[in-house]
Amino acid sequence: HTLYMAEPSDIVLIAATGAESLTDEIGGILGIPPAAIDAEDADGETHLRLPCNVRLRDTYVVACLGGAGVNRFFVELSLIVSGLRRASAARITAVLPYYAYGRQARKHTSRVPISAADVASLLEEMGVDGVLTLDLHKEEIAGFFSPRCHFASASCQPAAARYLHTQRQLRRPVVVAPHASGVTLAKAFF
Repeated sequence: HTLYMAEPSDIVLIAATGAESLTDEIGGILGIPPAAIDAEDADGETHLRLPCNVRLRDTYVVACLGGAGVNRFFVELSLIVSGLRRASAARITAVLPYYAYGRQARKHTSRVPISAADVASLLEEMGVDGVLTLDLHKEEIAGFFSPRCHFASASCQPAAARYLHTQRQLRRPVVVAPHASGVTLAKAFF
């Protein structure tokens, strides 16, 4: 792969519903003013309008796909990506701090989907060129993406540990794992 670094003027940073404050922080760090989607709900359907011209520009859509509204937010993301494709965006990267359905990365019984793989397929089918996420529940999720879709998962542990050490000045913190499979992550935290 060729490393491509776009000029800030060639980048559009878009906030999906629920991701406005995170997108503002990212935009402030990068020096790129974020754009919020103009969304309105009518009869239970979301109507979207892109905030600016994206023609031949790299677009990054920050979307929070967690919580009770995960399916609604996922549909909104697909509509945003569809609008970006139709508006001739050069590349579309979904920035997903939480990978929806990430805990469903394998079959535990018969007649069940592998939902994490299905989310990867849906993201690619909607036209996403790349996915950036944080702290995947299962690393094998990266293998659900085809080579045409760039995938990266970063860890927030170093930043969180640095924050707790410098800002909170914790001397002997205790990190608790919610269940046995989280013990490895908890140990790696400090």
